[in-house]
Amino acid sequence: MIKLKDLLTEEDSNDRGGVLLKVMNKYLLCKSAGSGKWNIPKGHIMKGEDFRVGSVREFEEETQIKLEAVPKLLKKSEINGNNFYIYIAETNQEKIPKLDFEHTDWGYFTLDDLPTPLHKAIEEVFDEIRYSWGVSTF
Repeated sequence: MIKLKDLLTEEDSNDRGGVLLKVMNKYLLCKSAGSGKWNIPKGHIMKGEDFRVGSVREFEEETQIKLEAVPKLLKKSEINGNNFYIYIAETNQEKIPKLDFEHTDWGYFTLDDLPTPLHKAIEEVFDEIRYSWGVSTF
């Protein structure tokens, strides 16, 4: 049983995680209010929280989209000495996100029509997806 006091004292770690939502051949990206860069919905993982659980929690908090499938780990990056876990989830129908204050825009984009500027880690993910196209299911 989780106690209220435990919930109120949870702390964020320096690790981040998020989910790249793929719908057919398009990917959901959100524009960060802070940096102005396009990225996946993501955020800090709580100390002791499972990386996938935290990544899904952040995605759902920032988009209000409930994921139907269990996301798969796509990439683990290191940014400024901290881990960034990027998961991918696939669905057959576009979902409309309800953005919070952290984002100013959103869209579904194909690999040939990605917005700019992209967050560096996400740009690397798309480069890897392009490279493995035809080999990977992503």
